[in-house]
Amino acid sequence: MNVENNLMVGLTIMGIASFLASSSFLSLLIYFFKKIYYRGEVYISTIHTSLRQGILFSLSSMGIITFYSLGVLNPKTWGLLIVIALLFELMIQSVSQN
Repeated sequence: MNVENNLMVGLTIMGIASFLASSSFLSLLIYFFKKIYYRGEVYISTIHTSLRQGILFSLSSMGIITFYSLGVLNPKTWGLLIVIALLFELMIQSVSQN
């Protein structure tokens, strides 16, 4: 399959690669910030939380980039995507504490 001829396949593969790269980089970055903040006392739940937060942040940033490229991004849409990601993270944290 030639990616140059089939643009949709190329963009899909590039999107998946961008998501995987950004989520893993952000997960490591968030983990190291938490390790500094908690002074080295990091548990497996902290690692899972860092991974989840990295994935949520990369998904919302990719959504913002997609909406910008489609020309439908305005400040309300941008704010709504950020609020949805924050509320989704709060929901997961409240469920995992029980």
